[in-house]
Amino acid sequence: MKSAVSSYGFINAKLRAKIGDIRNPQLQEDLLKAGSLVEAIGILKEHGYEEAAEVYHKTGDLQLVELSLLNDEISDLLRVKHFLSGAPQKLIEILLTRIEVENVKNAIRLWYSSAIHHRPISFRSAYLIKYKIINDINYTSIINAVTFDNIIDAVGSSWYENVLNKFTLEEIESNGLFEIESALDKKVIDLMYQASLNLKGDDKNVAIKLFKMEVDLKNIIMLVRYGWFHKLESEKLNNILYPYSRV
Repeated sequence: MKSAVSSYGFINAKLRAKIGDIRNPQLQEDLLKAGSLVEAIGILKEHGYEEAAEVYHKTGDLQLVELSLLNDEISDLLRVKHFLSGAPQKLIEILLTRIEVENVKNAIRLWYSSAIHHRPISFRSAYLIKYKIINDINYTSIINAVTFDNIIDAVGSSWYENVLNKFTLEEIESNGLFEIESALDKKVIDLMYQASLNLKGDDKNVAIKLFKMEVDLKNIIMLVRYGWFHKLESEKLNNILYPYSRV
């Protein structure tokens, strides 16, 4: 069995290599100078994004390219999770849960468009992840739900059930999805904070610092968008701000 030090070193090397690819200044410069979308996709292929490039050449669909890149991100996180245990593994699990929450929100939006506004959604459902990320969720059942109770059933016994049970179909028809999405976002932020607290030493300090910076940025965006642009009254604005922020 590998020691904690050797495992940490192995993971660190893998992550540094991946981050190095993403932050490669030459990649960014080449993309900015690309004369066309096809040329930009070709540049991605040269820098290690062969699968995403192949998706574009086969389909010409940029949203499927984005889906391919998201699938790559999930695969990377799952590989890191495999080599960890305890609190570090739980933190990676929550990072995956953040992606899962966005996917659940997208599924609910598709249901809302279809069931509430009676709009066609078949072409958009192709951009939804339907496999298990962390929790057992039936995404197909969500987008095809007849009632809101069907959606609650589709998330099984996961923590999503407790969040969604606080809402009714009548509230959704009247107020839209904003409150549901806000509740889901706040829950995953809470999970992220608790996972960061469970780390030790420098890992804990760095994780909490980055966490609070991210939440601060989210709240600043909320204040500008809903406070300044939409002129939302202060009481409602305070209710939608994310917890653990210094803003």
